[in-house]
Amino acid sequence: MNQNSNPSLGMAEISTVSLEQKMSQWFLRFSEQTSGSPMYQFLSIQVSQDPELIHLAKDADSKQPAPNLFFAAVHFLLMQNPSEELARYYPSLGGAFEASSLMFKCFKDFCMKFSSQIGEILKTRLVQTNEVQRCALLFPAVNFVSRKSGQSKLALVDVGVSGGLNFLMDKARLQYTDGQAFGPQSASLQIRCESKGNSIPTDQNAEIVDRIGIDLNPINLLDKRERQWNLALIWPDQLERIERFKAAIQILKSTLITFERGSGNEVLPRAATKIPSNHLLCVMHSFTLNQFTKEEREAFDEVLSVISNNRDIWRISLEWIGTPQPEIIVSSYVSGKKISQVKVAECSGHGEWIRWMV
Repeated sequence: MNQNSNPSLGMAEISTVSLEQKMSQWFLRFSEQTSGSPMYQFLSIQVSQDPELIHLAKDADSKQPAPNLFFAAVHFLLMQNPSEELARYYPSLGGAFEASSLMFKCFKDFCMKFSSQIGEILKTRLVQTNEVQRCALLFPAVNFVSRKSGQSKLALVDVGVSGGLNFLMDKARLQYTDGQAFGPQSASLQIRCESKGNSIPTDQNAEIVDRIGIDLNPINLLDKRERQWNLALIWPDQLERIERFKAAIQILKSTLITFERGSGNEVLPRAATKIPSNHLLCVMHSFTLNQFTKEEREAFDEVLSVISNNRDIWRISLEWIGTPQPEIIVSSYVSGKKISQVKVAECSGHGEWIRWMV
């Protein structure tokens, strides 16, 4: 991914004249953000210049990142129709990508053939990425909270939990290029991350004793169809991501997670009352607040402040809103107000690298 671009930009943030022009510009910008996927980089440029495909893509929910949703819809349908010629270009289906006019013709032909199904997916599905590699970004922040608070037993609440894979951070082997590591060496889920900054402290491993996930649409990744949709959201030429996802699913089967349906602002106060007082309440969110309005973000901060009237609360924010690259910010709330806030790291969106700063 291009770390100088923001993948969470919505349609409202692209000022052009018509809906088609907005969509074309959005796909072109997406091409600048997909350096980690030569396939989507190529297709984004081609789609941005094709009026028929742009017309099809414009049916996407305006609150959703349309390019991600559109490409996932195609991937999802292709998984169900692997005999289609397009499959020979998809590495996730055993094919080999080539940036050619023939490949794009196959892509467009497939889209036209399945246009009604694609349109339905664009109107009904959501982009809820379960990128388990982000565990390498979040667990150092969880440890930071444990050290600063002096408490080892953490109740972790994930707002925008999607399918819950971020909760596997303490069950995976997290290895960094600076030699630091967390988790059992024999773990079936192995996650590697480039360390670009200060050495990540590993002197205290937090114990996650409660896992509560909040989402408007929690995903049951143990359901075959939902799991297939989440596989479709992974870029098809990133085979390592696909293998990590499959390994994570196996661990998820034995992990106790409580899922709550609803908005974070509404559900969080109720969820907080279920957590024992001797467990430190830590709320995290990753690539979630970009889907909130400014007013909803302010309300979210106020909700945390109100909860802190009854118990201390810590917050881990992994977001990319108006900054050159994603940032991890840790805050604490006590007696009704935020008392500290520190940027602990900068990182890549999918967890390929982290620059620890404290």
